Amino acid sequence: MSKLYYNLTVIAGLSGVGKTFLINKIMKGDSKYTHFSAGSLIRKRRENISHDELRLLDSSEILQNQHLLIDQLNIEKEGVDINAHILFDAHMIIDTDKELIEIPSEIFKKLNPSRIVFLYENPETILKRRSYDVSRKRPIKTLGEIQFQQERSRKLAKQYSNDLSVDFINHSSADNITLTEKIG
Repeated sequence: MSKLYYNLTVIAGLSGVGKTFLINKIMKGDSKYTHFSAGSLIRKRRENISHDELRLLDSSEILQNQHLLIDQLNIEKEGVDINAHILFDAHMIIDTDKELIEIPSEIFKKLNPSRIVFLYENPETILKRRSYDVSRKRPIKTLGEIQFQQERSRKLAKQYSNDLSVDFINHSSADNITLTEKIG
């Protein structure tokens, strides 16, 4: 049986940058898009663990979870129309409060994306959004730490897109109109 090819766009960025908000705006009223988030896929495989608890696991468990998300995504894709455009909400790094864990390029290779979009925002805005969102326990970081993490994440997204020979789109979270034009 041949492997099906899906049009999958990875939308990566820091927690609080606005990935989910932007994805919801893109999907509003357009049935050609399907959305999956890395965290939701992992939680389907690891019952009784919250979104916040996932990032606090030790590094080996966090890396092991990435393989679980690939397995779950493959299951989920069976129910997706081959003509659908999958928007995949992901992180390039996980901040455990103790260390930054880079998601390995092999995970992105297994995702087989058509493109990688790196969503960025002014670090002050990210900090403000994190402080307003009481539904999640995000790590408290300084402006400098957010700047560093965002730049490190952007470099990884660019590197992985080069390694996979797919388009890299560096995109402001404030601009949702042109992104739909860029991803199709």
